[in-house]
Amino acid sequence: MEILGMRKVSAVVFDMDGVLIDSEPLWRKAEIKVLGNYGILLTEDDCKRLMGLRTDEVVKQILKDFDADYSVEKITREVLDAVCVLIMEDGKTVDGMFDIVKTLSDKNIPLAVATSSPMQVVNTVLEKTGLKSYFNTVVSAEKFPYGKPHPEVYLQACRLLGFSPTECVAVEDSVNGVISARASRMQVIAMPDIESKENKAFGASDVVVSNVEELKTVLFRLVF
Repeated sequence: MEILGMRKVSAVVFDMDGVLIDSEPLWRKAEIKVLGNYGILLTEDDCKRLMGLRTDEVVKQILKDFDADYSVEKITREVLDAVCVLIMEDGKTVDGMFDIVKTLSDKNIPLAVATSSPMQVVNTVLEKTGLKSYFNTVVSAEKFPYGKPHPEVYLQACRLLGFSPTECVAVEDSVNGVISARASRMQVIAMPDIESKENKAFGASDVVVSNVEELKTVLFRLVF
């Protein structure tokens, strides 16, 4: 883990799914179940390659891949409803992340969430984890023309925090998220899951950490 060359920052912007809450498996479970009801048999790998995209974009791509003619809007709603149920039942904050967020907030470091998930899911996650009060702002790509890997969700988060993207650092777990943050000119810390960490595309980030303890070390060096 090498962080030479990274600048000090004034604010931190977190991705949500897979960073704050261990929800990526729940998303895959919801997608596989809902699309299965339409006769589309997805694998875990089918879902993983679309990590970081907005839900409607995921559904649109799946329907295209399977040459299926169903309503994107209807299936998207069903996936969102399903994942919210799963989050309330089984969602857990990524071990150690609550303490990191609380410590940064207690030290008056401005914090934001920048996510491709719609506010329906964001609100469910923040309620389940108890993290809402620690963030200065929460930005969803739901209403933007494009979600990640387009940089707009990160650009908007930085604007609302009152800082230039070059004064902020992003924490991401997906390649699409890393591309999004990097395109906004932010520094990027990647924390991929075990199955994805060998993906060379994460080299686009400034540093790749293997776990939350390494993330804590890097973040605290950058902000304190």
